[in-house]
Amino acid sequence: MEIVWIPHKGLDRPIEGKRWSDGLKWCGDILLENLQLYISPEFHIKPAYNFDDLDKFTDTDIVVVNNTATSALKRQYIFWKRSNITEYIKIKDRPAFIAGVNGFIGLERCKTILHDFDAVAAVGPKLANEAKKYNIHTFFCPEGVDLDLFSPIIKEPNGFTIGWVGDSEKKHKNLDLVPLLGFKYNYQAKENYIPYDQMPAFYHKVNVLINLSYLKSKNNNENWGEGFCKPILEAAACGLPIVSTDTGIASEIIDREWIIQSDPKKDLQPFVKKLEILSLDQELRNRVGEKNRKNSMKYSLENMVKIYEDMFRQVRNMVP
Repeated sequence: MEIVWIPHKGLDRPIEGKRWSDGLKWCGDILLENLQLYISPEFHIKPAYNFDDLDKFTDTDIVVVNNTATSALKRQYIFWKRSNITEYIKIKDRPAFIAGVNGFIGLERCKTILHDFDAVAAVGPKLANEAKKYNIHTFFCPEGVDLDLFSPIIKEPNGFTIGWVGDSEKKHKNLDLVPLLGFKYNYQAKENYIPYDQMPAFYHKVNVLINLSYLKSKNNNENWGEGFCKPILEAAACGLPIVSTDTGIASEIIDREWIIQSDPKKDLQPFVKKLEILSLDQELRNRVGEKNRKNSMKYSLENMVKIYEDMFRQVRNMVP
């Protein structure tokens, strides 16, 4: 099965294009790379960095627009010289189109046109449930983690450092609040980029991951801060305890005791108190980290790839 994958954003965006040309990988790039490495020989995934590149491919079965909110809207659905996907999907003997949705902000931007696609791939369980309101053929397609690369190590009791990982340009991730917690900290963002294969070393140098991502939904009663939040999965696989808002896959990985429901911009004290407890008890940190590691295993690369393979087979059969 031939699959064309349009990655996050596009090479024609100056910042993203330079990042790719410099070999700097972020979440969407890593997802594509892992799928190419581990997917069954039944599937062949080829990247197309702009919609114009689709003309280069023949015998395509599926086109995945990895970030519909940025890629598809920007390109106004130019599929093989047609002005919009609504016209395109009427054609017989065509590829199926899958809209990738990676976060709630992106969902808000593209929700009105998700029905035009054959299917939707949403990275988070809450996100998938919301996306189903706009396209019933929505699949929960989580990101995966390499459990051999991201694995625990024995740490010496030499202080206490909290870690933060994410895109600091996204204000709802609240990196600016981390210094206010009152603990020694280290962080990784695009401006101090660490290659993906070196990220385990970052997690091994901190004692707890803190995630302060928070964004209210329109009905103001749920945290929509993340679609998935891959740092939670990576840190868990490394055996770290995690203190987080109730966002992304936090409730799938972390015990409720370590999930904070309040808005960190309004009240940091619940986060501080949890960090204080962990800072004083290394054995507790070890126990919590071990449980997080166990919970992370359901998101192994092997399980992730099987989910994508199943989706591709189902979606291909949807198109006449």
